[in-house]
Amino acid sequence: PQKDFSLPKLSEFGFVSEKSCADDDGDSKNVMTNNHLKGGESAALEILNQKCANEKFIVHFEKPKTSPADFEPASTTTLSPYLAFGCLSPRMFYHSVQNTIKKYKNHSQPPVSLIGQILWREFFYFQGKYVPNFDKMKGNPVCR
Repeated sequence: PQKDFSLPKLSEFGFVSEKSCADDDGDSKNVMTNNHLKGGESAALEILNQKCANEKFIVHFEKPKTSPADFEPASTTTLSPYLAFGCLSPRMFYHSVQNTIKKYKNHSQPPVSLIGQILWREFFYFQGKYVPNFDKMKGNPVCR
């Protein structure tokens, strides 16, 4: 070994910089262009509409058969960050998926379906908000 313990440069991983811009401190920095996700509500709604247009995907979605590591094509909706950062309403997601699956008699069922996934997400957000010490065993009334 060459005993070089420095961190690799991002360019060694295939990231390229698009341009230099100033950060909050006025220092110049490079902006990376390899992120396939675009932020905001408009981007979230566009992805939601694309996913709902693929009715077969919505109707037959089953969580155990997906992988978050699949990107091209994605085996999940890729909407988690949009939900987490408030760019997409869980209600909008729920009703969009519901409007798609109500056209079909045979579709995946909760908890593995998309409806089941959003219900579990909201259940745990509720638990985290209203159960004292939800993230601990001590002082958590749900833990015995």
